[in-house]
Amino acid sequence: MVIGWDQRRHFCAAFAVLAGLAAAAIPARAEPIWGGKTPVLLTIDVEAVEDIETLTQLDLQVPATYFMLGWLVEMFPDFARGLAEKGALGSHGFTHDNATELTPERLATETDWAINAHRTVLGRAPDWYRAPYLATNETVEATLARKGFSYTSSGLERWNDIGPLTGLPISQDDILASDYDLFTRLDMSDSEVLDWLKRGYETRRRTGRPFVILLHPSVIGGHPSVLADFIAHVEAQDGVFLSADAYMAGVQAVRSENRAAWISLAHGPLDPEHAARSLTEAGIGDAFLMARSPEGEDYTQTTDGESRFESMLSTLKQAGIKVHAWLPVLKNDTLVRAHPDWAMRDAVGAPLADWLSPHHPDARRQLLDTVKRLAADYALDGLHLDYIRYPGLNAGFSAGVIERFLTEHDLSADLTPTQILADHFVTWTVWRADAIAGLVEEIKSTLPDGVLLSAALLGEAATDFRARDAYAQDYARLAPALDIVLPMAYNRLVGEPAAWIDRVQTQARYQVGRTPIWTGIEAYQEPGLRRITPSDVAASLARAEFGSEGVSIYAYPFSFAASGGGYDLPPSGPDAFRR
Repeated sequence: MVIGWDQRRHFCAAFAVLAGLAAAAIPARAEPIWGGKTPVLLTIDVEAVEDIETLTQLDLQVPATYFMLGWLVEMFPDFARGLAEKGALGSHGFTHDNATELTPERLATETDWAINAHRTVLGRAPDWYRAPYLATNETVEATLARKGFSYTSSGLERWNDIGPLTGLPISQDDILASDYDLFTRLDMSDSEVLDWLKRGYETRRRTGRPFVILLHPSVIGGHPSVLADFIAHVEAQDGVFLSADAYMAGVQAVRSENRAAWISLAHGPLDPEHAARSLTEAGIGDAFLMARSPEGEDYTQTTDGESRFESMLSTLKQAGIKVHAWLPVLKNDTLVRAHPDWAMRDAVGAPLADWLSPHHPDARRQLLDTVKRLAADYALDGLHLDYIRYPGLNAGFSAGVIERFLTEHDLSADLTPTQILADHFVTWTVWRADAIAGLVEEIKSTLPDGVLLSAALLGEAATDFRARDAYAQDYARLAPALDIVLPMAYNRLVGEPAAWIDRVQTQARYQVGRTPIWTGIEAYQEPGLRRITPSDVAASLARAEFGSEGVSIYAYPFSFAASGGGYDLPPSGPDAFRR
């Protein structure tokens, strides 16, 4: 399907910020190469002969990424080489035909022409692609990937790309960060556009998220002072201009400094001394210790004066391991059975057997009371949230929730769930995501100073807008309230190769900015479904080491063969996880 300038529907295929350049080119670091600065990426489409003269007159002195038509690369080879030296040079196709309207044969030919133009002039094939008219779909991206492209910048921030290419989206708040949208479509004045760009940058600066701007020489060339004043503003605010190559390389150069493990207490008794010894030998310094199971079993309840949770916590802390209480938030079978009115409901009004509604005041109160009790009763280093989401799109439709949604958005009082999904999909899914983020913010406000708040988020919610909308896990919306984001990059679980971990990390980085990422990897088997070997775990670790500040292993006891069940990995010991 085509993504045009004015097409902003939820079903558009858009972007995914995935894994970047080989990190070997940049020394490994504990943070991106730009440190605490906010990256700004100017991306410029070069589509006509007149653009050559305009860019020469603009004479940009900051790095940028240029997407140039193949026939222009051939016609102006010296100019193309100069752009590549100033930043990064990607392909904008060969003739600016709409790629989604081409036959497969013509698309393949166009792609070959564009690649050959770069090879002839630059001596190498292009890595980056931007679709003419931002018109792309899975077929186009599959063709590009097959032809050797690695990265795309053809998508909008609201809709993550679902194709195989690594992507860098164009920033999008209330308006797309595009000179065409600002000057031409909305007919804004120079001062209005400059103010909008400054506000957009300041919004990004608060979280460190990159600001990606789409420019056309035919548009911005008529407003050179706006671009010059914006560049001066960013530099005065200690921002940094990067090419797409530099941004991706910087993200992947981050080297994990933290090791953590989830400790499940839901699979029988565990020996705390064995756990502490195993984690210490593996260099694991943080533990996400289960306080309650998703089924509702409370491991803080005492037997003979001490609970399983307390026994494990005290032993781990004596060994110098930091302990974060692991709390499944909205999944609680026991509580839903006791209070069926607290349950989420599906589109026909039926309660979901084990999911609590984030909107129900009593359910929220119960959760916040639990958080306060955990923080008061135990010397916690952190609180770790799990199941902080909806189970899918077919959830959250209780009568009270629908009424509240319709009232807040001044919509007809008799809309059905089907009509809401059909006619107000984006508004509804954003509202659900706001409810989840609001709950996290409320939890954060109850924690004492010094207790870190982290959350396990679905890896696919970072890379696929459909998953984000279905589960209401918006990384960008959640990150400001979190001290650590843990994408669950369980590639085998979702049927992806280990390289998918790179995609999860890089896409998550784009969305969370400066918030640290500790990538979760799967280190357990699933009897009858999936067999994971120590070599599979090693491959996941190798991917997760670069692009995140930490790695978390799911889960002790399975990863250390301590449960004695079918989920255990073949015995390998701490060496499998030691750096």
